[in-house]
This record gives sequence, structure tokens and C-alpha cells, in this order.
Amino acid sequence: MHFFEEIHGEIVGYRIDEALQLIDRVVEEGIDYLHISLFTGYQDGPVGMDQSYGQQIKKVVNERCPVMIVSNVFTAEDALNALNYGDIVAIGRAALIEPEFARKIREGRAGEIAKSVENRLHTLAIPEKAIEWFTMEGSPLPPLLGIENSKQEVLV
Repeated sequence: MHFFEEIHGEIVGYRIDEALQLIDRVVEEGIDYLHISLFTGYQDGPVGMDQSYGQQIKKVVNERCPVMIVSNVFTAEDALNALNYGDIVAIGRAALIEPEFARKIREGRAGEIAKSVENRLHTLAIPEKAIEWFTMEGSPLPPLLGIENSKQEVLV
């Protein structure tokens, strides 16, 4: 599942309760894991509700499969806290920014984790096309911290 609510102003496609019904049916069919990708943050939830998307989904899944969650995990503390919302934490952008993210945590060097690509973009193996996607106007991708100030390092 990628989006849990489709609401555009007054136009409502579906809401979280409908998404949870779909998730229940999909999990019932037997899957290895469910990946939750949130644009705003792993701890976010529907407006007016006490529980996050991840918490609601974990409740519906009821340990029938692991729930993987991702969004705005940039530090060891973020990763640890995200485990309150999912069973597995994905670190997409964090791994782009800091390829040694997991290793630094494992080695007790979490304080050395880079949180921005600024002045480092040329040292990272981010494909030029991905850089274009992250920096294009109206990009569907969430921001990659520091990329706007560094894209000329690679594209020049």
C-alpha cells in the first residue's frame, strides 16, 4: 500500500477506514510483509485520530505479517522510535544521504551519521537521473536534505 487516504480538498477518493479494510483483505490472502511509505513522517496519522497510520495498520494486520514503515528516518533515534509504528524500519533517503547509516549505528557511531548531502553529493553514488527527480519542480519525491545547494557539484 502506498497511500492511505486520497483527499484533495473537497474531493474524497477514500479514507483510512477503507484502506484498512483493503489491507485486511490483502493480508488475509497471505503476504510476506506490508510496506507503509508515508510522505510526511512515520509518526503521522489521519487528521482528528489519536493513532498514527502505522499503529492503525499494525492493529489490523494483528501480527499476520511484519509491517515495514518508512519516512523521515534520518537518525538512530528516529529509527528506534519508528519501531513503535512498524516492525521493520526502511531507511531510503537516510541510506542515500549516509550509505554507512546502519554500520555507524551498529558500531556505536550514531553521532557521525550525515543528515545532509550538502557539500558531499559528489562523493555519493546517487545517479544523475535521481538527482534530477529530487530537484525538479513539483517533484513527487520527498526532499533530500542539502541537494538543492549541492546539485551543481555533480552536474557541472
